[in-house]
Amino acid sequence: MTSYQDVYDVFLRHIDDVEILYPLADETDEEHQERLSILCYEYLKGAIARFFYSETPLIRDDANNSFENTLREVEVEILGLYMLREYYRKKLNFLASLRHSFSDKDWKSHDKSNAMNQYRQMLKEVEKEIEELRTSNSMFDSNGNLTGWW
Repeated sequence: MTSYQDVYDVFLRHIDDVEILYPLADETDEEHQERLSILCYEYLKGAIARFFYSETPLIRDDANNSFENTLREVEVEILGLYMLREYYRKKLNFLASLRHSFSDKDWKSHDKSNAMNQYRQMLKEVEKEIEELRTSNSMFDSNGNLTGWW
C-alpha cells in the first residue's frame, strides 16, 4: 500500500504557497492539517482522473488514506506532478475570472497579470515533466527492465 501522504509530499515540495503550507492567522495547527488534507485530497482525485496509463491500478482506500496497491516511485512522482498541474490550473482559473473585473490597461499594469503569465509558464513546464516521466517510464516494466516494444 502507498499512503496518499507520499503523493502529497511530492506535490508540497514543489510549491511555496504560504496560504497552503502554513496555518492562517486564525487557524490552529490541527485546523491547518485538516484544511491541507482536504485540499490535497481534492487535487489527488483530479490527478488520478488524469493519470490514464498507470501500470499499477490506482485503487483508492479512502478509509486508510492510501492506495490498495504499492505504487512505483515514478507513479508517485507523476501523481504528485499531476496534483501540481491541478494547483496551477486552479490558480489560472481564479486569475482568469479576476481578469474580467479589470480594464485591459489596468490589468496589464497589475501584478496579477504577471502572475498569470508565470502560472501559464509553470503549467507548461510541469506538463512537459509529466510527459517526460510517462514516456521514459513506458520503456520499462515493473522490474525496471527495458520492454521490447521499441
